[in-house]
Formats: sequence, C-alpha cells, structure tokens
Amino acid sequence: MDSVLERSIVLSLNANWQVIGWRTPRETVIAMCGGAYGGTPPALAVSIEMDENGELTEAIPLKWDEWVKLPVRPQDLSIQTKSGPIRCPTVCVAPNFKHIPVKSIRLTKQAIIERDGGVCQYSGEKLPRSKLNIDHVIPQAKGGRDTWDNLVTCSKDINSMKGDKMNN
Repeated sequence: MDSVLERSIVLSLNANWQVIGWRTPRETVIAMCGGAYGGTPPALAVSIEMDENGELTEAIPLKWDEWVKLPVRPQDLSIQTKSGPIRCPTVCVAPNFKHIPVKSIRLTKQAIIERDGGVCQYSGEKLPRSKLNIDHVIPQAKGGRDTWDNLVTCSKDINSMKGDKMNN
C-alpha cells in the first residue's frame, strides 16, 4: 500500500486561487518550506473550516510555521513526524505564481461530438454516438482542413449523401 505522502491529493492553486494541478503531500511540504531549489517563495497551505452543513466558513492560507501548530481533526489525514502528527494539507497556494493555466483540448472525434452535444449540425437531431460521424464543412477534396471551425458532428446518413459537396 502506498503512503499518503505519495498520493496526488493536494489541490494546487496559483496566486489568483485558480487550479493549476495536483501535488502530493510530500511535494506540498517541500514547497511550504521554500521549495527544493531554495529561493522559491514558500507555498501556503489552506486551513479549511466547514460548518455542520458542510458549508465553507473559512479558508485561511498559512505558512509552514503556523501550519504545524494546527490540531489534527478526526476528519484529517495526518503525517507522522518525530515531534508528532501534522495535519496533511489538502489545498495549497503558490503566492507568487500568477500564470493562468491554459489547457488546450486535442482535436478528436470525441471532442467534436462533446462540443456539438451529440447533435447533427445539419438536421439538428440529437443522435446516439453510433449514428454520428464527423464531417468536414469544406471537404478535404476542396482544401478543407482538420480544424475546430471546419469539423462538425453529422448524422452518418447525411454525411454519406453529402460526400465531398459543400453544404450551402
């Protein structure tokens, strides 16, 4: 069984509190202590408090020296250290990292179907995936390319009738 220290369970946020990924508790503790490379501004762990209804009541970013003083609650995972258990962080903030995460979505058949909601763009009919195809609005034979603007979800029947004609 792997240790809790090696699981990617810590939500990592940039300085604007936007999600930038996941870290392990080990990576988070290293980041809170100034990083592996020195000179890196320390990350902050977020102490999260909820009320009895599960509503967020406070989220306070804390430095390492404040974090280690927090009590370990029954719902918390903990890290056992020489001086006793420490609450395992679940959210951390990189205070000087302001980049906005950009995810590019790969151009795939599934991505086009999801974008179009499984609806044939010519008939407007929602169809099961087995009856859908991807059509080039400007056919490849006429110079059409594989781009987000030129690919649409289409009924297999309509696509076979359309062939390499342009849809007007």
